[in-house]
Amino acid sequence: MGQKTNPIANRLGYIKGWASNWFASKQEIPDYILDDYKIRTYLNKELPKIIAKIVIERPAKAIAVAVHTSSPSIVIGAGGKRVQALSKELKNRAGQEVRISVVEIKTPEINAQLVANHIARQISGRMSPKRVIN
Repeated sequence: MGQKTNPIANRLGYIKGWASNWFASKQEIPDYILDDYKIRTYLNKELPKIIAKIVIERPAKAIAVAVHTSSPSIVIGAGGKRVQALSKELKNRAGQEVRISVVEIKTPEINAQLVANHIARQISGRMSPKRVIN
């Protein structure tokens, strides 16, 4: 049996970047990891099937969350009200100021996460699997 490694770990720095970008002391690391987990689970619960990637950064005394999606109008909402509501709820959960930026994915058909969500939505909508694959 060979040693198993995470395929993303092999690509870090060359092809892919980290999902969270921050630096902390040893005492702060568990709190930051828990906050990142809370943010990701909340956004995935609130915006299922339209999020491709969530990148979390921690500049000075704030949290910057970049949501990569193919349909930014759904995330932003009418007049930016949904983004404001999301940032307010995330501030309550994380305990710090949260700034959400929405990044549009121009070609969603080459993003594996968005394609998988689209196929799952079609199959759960009772569409024939043969038709979905073709």
